[in-house]
Amino acid sequence: MMKRVSTQSEISTPVSAISLYYRPLQGDRKSRGFTLIEVMILTAMISILLSAAFPAYQRYADNKRFAELMVSIEVYREAIAVAADEGLFSSLQDVNEGIHGIPPRIRVTETDHGIHVHDGVIQAEWRRDGSNLEGVRMEWTAMSHESPIDWRLGGSCLSKRYCDSLDSQEEPN
Repeated sequence: MMKRVSTQSEISTPVSAISLYYRPLQGDRKSRGFTLIEVMILTAMISILLSAAFPAYQRYADNKRFAELMVSIEVYREAIAVAADEGLFSSLQDVNEGIHGIPPRIRVTETDHGIHVHDGVIQAEWRRDGSNLEGVRMEWTAMSHESPIDWRLGGSCLSKRYCDSLDSQEEPN
């Protein structure tokens, strides 16, 4: 009978689950690849990261899109400022769309933002496009009919935090 002789590596290296896990496979395959559980864990981690990042990105995109409405209002604010510089108003009740160079009212549609000026208040509403911004309103209220006009910001854009940065600004025209 022949006696089996142990090799040096079998004697000095303890067998553990970790060393078995990282040992290369015997045979023709050069690498093991990923196991199904590793791929599932990686997929879950990526999903968690994306679920946290997507709402923040959506909010950022909505804020940038809301700037479109703010730009639309500037035409009306500038027209009111010019009319006030020329002394065309005797009171805030004279500050209305369609007169003294103030552009006419724009009604809210699927493609247009609604803008209305009455008694020194510019009211604007986001167009009916089915987006998160639909129905969000912005109001600029003139504090005086004389130049320079100080404005107060209001509307649902404040509570929804689309025009926060404007609220702290003093913008006399």
